[in-house]
Amino acid sequence: MGSLLKHSHVPLPLATVWLATLLEILDGLALLGGASVPIVTITMIVSMLGAMFTVNINYGFSAVNTIGLTREGRAWL
Repeated sequence: MGSLLKHSHVPLPLATVWLATLLEILDGLALLGGASVPIVTITMIVSMLGAMFTVNINYGFSAVNTIGLTREGRAWL
């Protein structure tokens, strides 16, 4: 778990994986439970910006590019 983030040189990859997963689950449950949408979306925006500026900025927004990472963190495609 977290090997994609490790190969992408994201700091604290295991903690990042758990934090992102918990945020998405809790935010989804909060929305289903009737929480205020503007408040809940703040954590969603922060999570997506984190993903955008750590992994996607280097490898693009295509899952094909990130799946094909080598151990050195370079895309082999």
